[in-house]
Amino acid sequence: MPLYAEIEDAVRDLIEQQRLTPGDRLPGEHDLMARFRVSRLTVVRAVRELEAEGLVVRRQGRGTFVARSKVQVDLQRMKSFTEDMRIRGFRPGGQILEWSVVPAPSDVAQMLRANPSTPLLRIFRLRFANDEPIGLHESFLAEGLTIDRAALERTGSLHAVLNEAHRIRLEEADETIAAVTAASREARLLGVPQGAPLLRVERISYSQMQHPMEVARMAYRGDRYQYFTRLHV
Repeated sequence: MPLYAEIEDAVRDLIEQQRLTPGDRLPGEHDLMARFRVSRLTVVRAVRELEAEGLVVRRQGRGTFVARSKVQVDLQRMKSFTEDMRIRGFRPGGQILEWSVVPAPSDVAQMLRANPSTPLLRIFRLRFANDEPIGLHESFLAEGLTIDRAALERTGSLHAVLNEAHRIRLEEADETIAAVTAASREARLLGVPQGAPLLRVERISYSQMQHPMEVARMAYRGDRYQYFTRLHV
């Protein structure tokens, strides 16, 4: 077994045995070099492999820490953020940062089958899992569709409010996912370094009558969020 793999296995065992828990700092490079009697290059290789597995995260100038488990979202079923977090044992939360009626951007208007510059309600929120910022949601609602801000703040779920206020059930969606890096504002709001990896998600949600009701643009922390799907032949 390569020497770097021995270090990987040792650290992995400590994590699995919960002798190292999420947020704990790993021993420094010099400590690992002395403990395993290896070179710095071997230690660096081991840490990089552990980071690639998602078991640890390196923070510039602070060290290497055990990573927290990621929120895993199933792509096969459409759920609101609030519902999905509760199903997975997380406490969902949100903060409305912006609430306004704006002229529809041309691409959003096309997705919502509206005329360009049509006034649309735009909602921009910071989303939390167990009080930790995990994502940013920008939502545009279809032409003429409004909701009560207090109701959204109370329930946290846009889908639930639409169903309650308008009897609209969002049952299907087209969704695209891309890997991007955090711009300065995104980094500040999510508490990550500028340039940190994010998952960018764009979703068009349709009602039970197949009408597009919402365009949502979301950005999730790459270190805390992942998607899952099962494929079949």
